[in-house]
Amino acid sequence: MMPGVRGCVFGIVIGVLAAGAASTQGDTPRLLRKTVDVPAPVSTVWRAWTTADWIKSFFAPAANIELKPGGAYEIYFGPDLPYGQRGSEGCTILTYLSEELLAFTWSAPPSIPRLRDSNARTQVIIELLPRDPAGTTVRLTQLGFGEGEDWDKYYEYFDSAWSRVLQQLASIPGEPVSETARPESWQDGRVAVSKRLAPAKRQDFEVLVPASAGDVWHVLTTPEGVRTFFPSNPVIELRPGGKWDLHGGKPNTVMAFIPEEMLAATGSAPDRFPNVQKGGTWGVFRFERAGDSQTRLHLSVVGWQEGDEWDQAFDYFLKANAQFLEMLYRRFAEGPLKQANGDVGRASDAAAQPEK
Repeated sequence: MMPGVRGCVFGIVIGVLAAGAASTQGDTPRLLRKTVDVPAPVSTVWRAWTTADWIKSFFAPAANIELKPGGAYEIYFGPDLPYGQRGSEGCTILTYLSEELLAFTWSAPPSIPRLRDSNARTQVIIELLPRDPAGTTVRLTQLGFGEGEDWDKYYEYFDSAWSRVLQQLASIPGEPVSETARPESWQDGRVAVSKRLAPAKRQDFEVLVPASAGDVWHVLTTPEGVRTFFPSNPVIELRPGGKWDLHGGKPNTVMAFIPEEMLAATGSAPDRFPNVQKGGTWGVFRFERAGDSQTRLHLSVVGWQEGDEWDQAFDYFLKANAQFLEMLYRRFAEGPLKQANGDVGRASDAAAQPEK
């Protein structure tokens, strides 16, 4: 995800940001974390979390799930009760990467009526990590908790509840492992690039940045950080649904995040791609610590549609996103002043005007 600069990036105008409750650098938000090993392949575990039929196998007797950003993620623990008392009515999917990551909003239980009635929401992020062809590690992270006695009760409730849910998940039946097409991969400067055209189009980029995860996070999620390598008037609101607009005047919004670990946001495209510019793609940044002073930054871009314009935009962003990550690398390898004094502008022009 990135500005194709002067345009956009990752199939969207550089979009990705984070927030759960507003947060600033130096804040340490309260996180609830759970991990479980499931003796089933990733494809099975993914279906368990994303289809109403499989939800019944470990979570609840019924559900309404629309697998798309903004789609319903309503788990019904009492499906015969009046709407509003069944479970997670009104909760929605924030973002996802098929068979890798699912993020959704989550409500308070009826036992905490003040938070329940006020529609208080947290984020829940489910990450699926293959252990072997027939096993999956599931990591659950919940964040966005407020302060006060009711929020303490909320945290304690789900500290217990998610443990029970994951224990039940560990007993779901496995299925045969299905093979997937291998992506096409290459190196673009310091950035490793890969693309997959089936079963759904996807782009992936990876670069080893010579900086800590905290420093990379700061540069990507604060206006002052963005300006050190991308001269512009960024508008950043660190909360789901908030702006993450590197240029000023662009539509990118935050989808979900885990501080210093994951950022997801919607995107757009340069004017030459009017249909893509209207939206539909999204990107996910993931930060992997590779020592005290290195971070492996991975960007995945999905949501591509069919058609000539979408195909051209897909090819455009294969180059533009790699250039954006190269710019970010140089920000730390060469220093912010050199980037802010002109080099970034030239890189931006190249990204917005790819070779023909």
